[in-house]
Amino acid sequence: MAKITRTVTLNGVKHWIRANTEQEYAEKLLKLVGSQNTAQQNSKHLFADYAMTWFETYSKPNIETVTATTYKRQLTRHLLPAFEGLTVEELTTDDVQRLFNGMTGSKATAPYSVEQMRFLVQHIGDIKTQSSTRTIGLSALAVPYLLQVKAGEFVFGGKSPLSYTQVRRMCDRIKRDIGFDENITPIRFRTTVLTDLYDQTKDIKLAQAAAEHTTSAMTLRYYVKGRETISKAAAVVDQAYSR
Repeated sequence: MAKITRTVTLNGVKHWIRANTEQEYAEKLLKLVGSQNTAQQNSKHLFADYAMTWFETYSKPNIETVTATTYKRQLTRHLLPAFEGLTVEELTTDDVQRLFNGMTGSKATAPYSVEQMRFLVQHIGDIKTQSSTRTIGLSALAVPYLLQVKAGEFVFGGKSPLSYTQVRRMCDRIKRDIGFDENITPIRFRTTVLTDLYDQTKDIKLAQAAAEHTTSAMTLRYYVKGRETISKAAAVVDQAYSR
């Protein structure tokens, strides 16, 4: 008996897909989509339908509930209204750029930055499978704190996860206590650790593995800031103009 049974609606028609593994399911789904595209090469696909199919079929079943809630909020609040009535085939880079031009300020896409929202748009259509499950290397420094967490509870928040407002207030308090000038967000801690890892090892593949990114280019673009490289560049400038 198949372990996975799901329905997919394509062009208004419901299809049942049965498979024993996520990989088999993905292959059958791709085959089905391919057959639909072959039969209707001239058909167009509304962005709203395409994006929500991606979310419900590929993304939501394979991510945490909190992440899924955030993804859906960003889709319904920003992307779907901006591209209402447009098809995927009609969308251009200019359409996407106009969307981001109007999204200014840290609250526009909270809790994600505009750059991270751009990444979300670029990757609608990516297939996520069980390979998205992460196995992390646990720092010995974290173990004593994790041992205090009760079974079945969240690491932060206890019986219920912290809300966005609670996280923002916590970050604001940290910023105030240490006298930091720039905004602090949870993703910034991840960025800092990956940057420290790269600065210490100069091994971008190691940083990529720690981040669980598919490419090292993603790690360099969105996370590794290259503090030492910036310092060396400043030193060269100082040396050139101090003669």
